[in-house]
Amino acid sequence: LYFFSYSASSGAPILYVEDLFVEELYRSYGLGTALVSNLARLAIEKECCRMEGHAFTWNKKSIEFYEFLGARPK
Repeated sequence: LYFFSYSASSGAPILYVEDLFVEELYRSYGLGTALVSNLARLAIEKECCRMEGHAFTWNKKSIEFYEFLGARPK
């Protein structure tokens, strides 16, 4: 699930990833990476200034996945 928001300071849209979930049985096949890659292409196409999302601190696997992709906390 994703939606677009807007950054007044940048004057450009933001692609916000609300929920990204891959069932545990299907992890390690590159599906999450493919989903994020497609969202990144969409963000570029729509001229977004960035992608944003949220991961709870207790969700270590999610945080590790996003860090593996190069995401940084804001």
